[in-house]
Amino acid sequence: MREFVEAALARSAFTGDYPLALEVGCGTGPICCFLAEKGFRVEGMDISPTAIAIARRQATERGLDIAYRVGDVCHGELRQRRYDLIVDGHCLHCIVTDADRRKAMATIRTAARPGGYFWMETMIADAATDFGKDTLLDDKGVLWVKISTPGTFDLEKQVDGVTYVANRKVYHDSECLASELREAGFVITWSDTILPTTPGTSGAYQAICRAT
Repeated sequence: MREFVEAALARSAFTGDYPLALEVGCGTGPICCFLAEKGFRVEGMDISPTAIAIARRQATERGLDIAYRVGDVCHGELRQRRYDLIVDGHCLHCIVTDADRRKAMATIRTAARPGGYFWMETMIADAATDFGKDTLLDDKGVLWVKISTPGTFDLEKQVDGVTYVANRKVYHDSECLASELREAGFVITWSDTILPTTPGTSGAYQAICRAT
C-alpha cells in the first residue's frame, strides 16, 4: 500500500497549502502518518475502535496532529464536498454486498470536493488464487470463511453442513472495479492491475480517480 501511495502522490497535483486528506479503513494509521509527514492535514476513519486507539497513540508518539474517528463508510459518516484527497486503505474489498459497496462509493464521492482525488488499492484474484482450505470463493467474487459459531454474523451460509461468513469481495476482473468507480461518478486518470506473482496469492487493482 505504501508503494502505491507514494506513486499516486507523484502522479497527482494538489493546489494550495496543506490539502485535506481522509483515509477510509485507516487501520492503525501508517498511511495517515505518511501523508501528514508530506504536509497534508489528515483525518482517518476505521470501523475498529481498537485500530483507532492504536492509530491515535502512534500519531501522538510521532508528534503528528491527525484526527482519527471510528466510523462506517457504508453509512454516510463523512462530511460532504470537503476533501482534496480520499484514500481507500484496503477498505473496499472488506465491503461484501453490492448495496453496501454502492453506499460506500457514493459516500466517498460526495465527500470529495469537485476535482478531488480518490486513490484506491484493492484485492483481485485469478483462477489459481487459493485462500485456504476453510474458504469458498463464489461466482460473484464473495470470499466465504468457515466459522465455528453459527448465528454470529449477518451474512452466513451453510455448505455441506459447514457454516461460512462473507469476508471479502474479490473480483477476478479489474473492469468490474473500474465500472464501480465510473458508476459512482469518478473519472479514472490512471490505473494498473497487478497480477499475482506467486501461484495461489492475490493481486491488486490500483486506481487514481478524480471526482466530477
